[in-house]
Amino acid sequence: MINLLVKNKLSKTALVLLFVLFFANSLAISYTVQVIALSSEANVKLLEERLRDLGFPAYTITVPTNQGQIFRLRVGSFANREAAQKYAQAMQGILDSAPVPQLAEGIPLDLVPLEAKTIASYPIEDTIVGISSDKDRIIIRIQSLGSFKEASYIIEDFSFNAYRAVLKTDDKLLRVYSKRLWPEVYPLDSTTERDAFYKKTISELVNKLGITSEEIARHQFANANAEPFLVLLEQIDLNTKEVKLLKALGKPNSRITEYGPELDWFDSEVIELKEKRADIELGSNYTPKAELKTDTWIASSRDKFTQLEIIDTKQKWLVVAGQVLWAQDNLLITRYQGRFEIYSLK
Repeated sequence: MINLLVKNKLSKTALVLLFVLFFANSLAISYTVQVIALSSEANVKLLEERLRDLGFPAYTITVPTNQGQIFRLRVGSFANREAAQKYAQAMQGILDSAPVPQLAEGIPLDLVPLEAKTIASYPIEDTIVGISSDKDRIIIRIQSLGSFKEASYIIEDFSFNAYRAVLKTDDKLLRVYSKRLWPEVYPLDSTTERDAFYKKTISELVNKLGITSEEIARHQFANANAEPFLVLLEQIDLNTKEVKLLKALGKPNSRITEYGPELDWFDSEVIELKEKRADIELGSNYTPKAELKTDTWIASSRDKFTQLEIIDTKQKWLVVAGQVLWAQDNLLITRYQGRFEIYSLK
C-alpha cells in the first residue's frame, strides 16, 4: 500500500503528476528498431510492405513536427535494449538504411506475440559438437580452437563455465576449468565494474590458493579485446560431492595438452593429467537442424535471423539476430557474429 501525504501547498495537478510518474515507472519498458524516418507516408508504407514480405514485423508511427508530419518505419518489439541493438546490427544494409534501437511507442498490440530479451552473451568461435539439457542446465560441447582441445560449456542459471574432466580414480574426479575475470555481461559493463569484479575474484583466489595476487596475475589468459580468464584445477569427491581447489594454475604460454594447458604447481603435490577423459556431462551429438520445436513455437534460421512460428496461430516473424542453435521452453540460443546469444521469450 502506498500512502501519499498531501499538504495544503500541494496542488491537485501535482498530485496527479505523482500518480502518473508512479504508474509509468511500474510499466515494463519495450524497445524497437527504427529503420528510417521520412516525410512521405506513401514511401514509408511501400518500405513497410517490403520489410513484411521479408519476414520483419514492421509498422509505422506518425509524429507531428513543426515542419509537418514525419513517418517513422520501425521493426519488432524487444524486452531490453541489448536484444534490439543486435537486431539493428543484423539489419544494416537492408533498404540502404542504418537501423538503430529506440524506446518503443505506438507498437501495435498484435505485432509480435512474444518479446525477446537478451539474458547472456558469450564469445565462442569454436565448432559445436554436442548440445543437450540436464535438469535446469544447457550443456554445450565444443571442439575448441583455444585453450582446450575439447571442452564442455555449462549454462546454469545463465552462468557460463568451460571445463575438461579427467578421471583420476574410482572416487575422485579432476576438473580443469576456466575462471572468468570479468563479469558475465562484460560487453555491457563499464571499466569500473570490470575492475571491481577482477579485484574481487583475484582476492578470493589469493585466500583459497594461498599464493600472491602477482603470481595469479602471471597465469591469466587474455587475447586482444577478449575476456581474461584463469585455468584452475578442482578435485571432486564423487562420494561426498566435496569440491577442493588444488594449488595449480595453467601456464598461458605452455604446450596445450588434451586436458588444457600445462600446470604450474605451488606445493609438493603434483598430479599428472594423463588418465583418460571422463565422459560426463558432455552433451549429446549435435546436428544442425532446419527447425527446432517446443510445445508452443517452432524456431528456424533465416539468413542473419531466427524466425519464430507460433504453432496454434501460424504467425511467423524474424524474432532475434543470429542462427538458432537451441530451443527449450521459453529459452532460445542463437549464434551471431562469433557469440552465443541467449534469449528468453515472453
